[in-house]
Amino acid sequence: MKHYIKYITLLLLLTNQLTVKSSTLTLNGYVVDSKTGEAVNGARVIAKPLKKGTYTNAYGYFAIQATDDIKTITISYIGYVSQEVNINVSSATNLKINLVEKKNELKQVNVQAKKENDKVQSTEIGIIHIPIKSIANIPVIGGERDIIKVLQLMPGIKRGHDGSTGMFVRGGNSDQNLILMDEAPVYNASHLLGFFSIFNSDALKDVSMQKGGFTANYGGRLSSIMDVRLKEGNNQTFHAEGGIGILSSRLSIEGPIIKNKSSFIISARRTYIDQVYKLIGKDLPYYFYDINAKINYKLSDKDILYFSTYIGDDVLSLHNPTDSSKQNTNKNIDFGSTLGNRTATLRWNHVYANKKLFSNISLIHSSFSYNITGNLAGNKLFITSSIQDYLVKMDYNYFKNNTNHIKFGFELAQHYFRPNVSKTEGIFNENIKPNDGLKISTQDIALYYLNDKEINKKWAINYGIRLTCAINQQTVYINPEPRINVRYALNDHASIKTSYTRMVQYLHLVSGSGVAMPTDLWYPVSKNIKPQTADQISVSYNQYIHKLKANLTIETYYKWMNNLVEYKEGTVAMLNNNIEEDLLQGTGKAYGLEITLQKQIGKLNGWIGYTLSYSTRQFDELNNGKTFFARYDRRHDFSIVANYQLSKRVAFSGVFVFASGSWFTPVIGQFLMPNGTYSNFDPLPIYSDRNAVQLSASHRLDLNLVIYSKPNKKWNSEWHIGAYNVYNRTQPYRIRVEQKANGQLQYQEQGLFGFIPSIAYNFKF
Repeated sequence: MKHYIKYITLLLLLTNQLTVKSSTLTLNGYVVDSKTGEAVNGARVIAKPLKKGTYTNAYGYFAIQATDDIKTITISYIGYVSQEVNINVSSATNLKINLVEKKNELKQVNVQAKKENDKVQSTEIGIIHIPIKSIANIPVIGGERDIIKVLQLMPGIKRGHDGSTGMFVRGGNSDQNLILMDEAPVYNASHLLGFFSIFNSDALKDVSMQKGGFTANYGGRLSSIMDVRLKEGNNQTFHAEGGIGILSSRLSIEGPIIKNKSSFIISARRTYIDQVYKLIGKDLPYYFYDINAKINYKLSDKDILYFSTYIGDDVLSLHNPTDSSKQNTNKNIDFGSTLGNRTATLRWNHVYANKKLFSNISLIHSSFSYNITGNLAGNKLFITSSIQDYLVKMDYNYFKNNTNHIKFGFELAQHYFRPNVSKTEGIFNENIKPNDGLKISTQDIALYYLNDKEINKKWAINYGIRLTCAINQQTVYINPEPRINVRYALNDHASIKTSYTRMVQYLHLVSGSGVAMPTDLWYPVSKNIKPQTADQISVSYNQYIHKLKANLTIETYYKWMNNLVEYKEGTVAMLNNNIEEDLLQGTGKAYGLEITLQKQIGKLNGWIGYTLSYSTRQFDELNNGKTFFARYDRRHDFSIVANYQLSKRVAFSGVFVFASGSWFTPVIGQFLMPNGTYSNFDPLPIYSDRNAVQLSASHRLDLNLVIYSKPNKKWNSEWHIGAYNVYNRTQPYRIRVEQKANGQLQYQEQGLFGFIPSIAYNFKF
């Protein structure tokens, strides 16, 4: 730890050095939405006549090095009216720029957060930006808006089974995605076994996802970083919005506590699947709910405090009380389960004296747990597993000059794992022994530095390094993670980019089945279980096409992975205290081509995406050491997302997706094993090579019609009438094995969802 103390000391000294009063003049301030006061992330700020500038950070802050000849600054952001502000350089400090939203772009599907050419000219590669307004009209199952379902429509991001929120990014596993909600890590991002995500769209501000070209301020997973930012709350007026659908309802309330100084937002959502089943005379004692809340307070022109929290649970409760008219008390059944997340984030934003240095210091708590309880005529059962995190983060933005933006920071995370705790009484003791489970704690430390620099008009570079460390009672792992992105501009509207990144993962999700379950276990590195690592190289061609008003991106990548984790064949994960003995580690490779054509403006907008990809695994102890395809290695993936504004009050949208089938391991024969009795044998299955057979390809069409109410200052509403899987195509979900009369085995592909109509009513006042 001594050398890490040195690194932290150097970091603090660097901070002090950067806070020394600058001899140059600096324009600084915040860009916010004029109606809500919400910070605008990624707005372009340009000083004239220099034609140089910067982007606002996640909190809307910017700083520009000024000269005496600067007279105006221009601020632009898609969906807002560009604004030109006259300034006096000598007194331009702590500016507040209010951007006005364009009324004619409220209903557009804008999947980019920046101006058309900014994607071409930036050093970003393999990064997706999604403002939440962009998903408003996209049809999804049950009419429930879901950010993860939208991400699954983007090239390089594959879904698991149909309708699920699982994401398999560029050949990775589902646990290799770091999901952050206001900086807090989320370990289970799904409700209802993965059919809904935990994200209530009314509470979300914007989302970005990195699948390549990772910047050094992010780490901890191999495949992607999904950064979700919650709304801050309207600091001008009180508002409410919500929706009523066939599966759930939601409501959000926001408003000022002190106008222009403090605001809040509270969002809640609950499904009523249990109540719907009661109406048809059936019992399904299940529901989920989630609550988001956020508050902020402006202490001064240089200091802002934020606090946000999330609470969400899936609840199953089965209760069958004793029938007093009968003597049999064995019918007294009380069974239930809960699983859920809790997060809390306290953040302090501070602008230092030289105005070029901006800091964000965060205290974060995150937890995930599941609990299973049972009471059968006095026989009791309790099973639980949990993971808890406590984090401290210090992130600094240094706007060195108009062509050089530096970020650096420090992160300390304390993890507590408590898997496989069980308590039993009565007959449950016969099969499940009481178990205190394992008690594991680990610490993760990370230091990072990155520099996003425009060298000249042709060349720009984003380079950095992340130094990470994992510590437990047995061992210490230290890993450098270098990152570099390079952009070469062919002209003002076309560029070529390349990147190299190294990622290290110190936590593993170990699963005993082919389908991800909420009860799968998170387990840390140890002396025997080494960190997973991945190295990725990406190259992309980017062009803005004037005639189409669209961006074209063609990107190829190659990724090699080490120390991937799988269970030994036949392992049972639940209530297993010898997890490490049953884990195997191997290697993987993934490579592919991704093409995206994206139109951002106009009555017709959306995107077309295509992915050609390969993903393989190799474990010495599996499949006789031979390389095999990853389960969700889908060769081809194609999607069309379109939104058309028929009139001011009517919009129409559609989604078409096609994907090659996933892989499975079939039984190809039987072996008769003598069972010790005379002329009696037990048939044992003989399997093919691992993942040797591919399911059929799947494709479907989803449609959505939106009808808006007449514009009203106090109450606005819209009806969504949708159809999922319009032509009722089977989406292969599982394999059913049937034995014919002659003893042969027959496989049947089964789908989970057919045609599903939906209707939803959304309102805002």
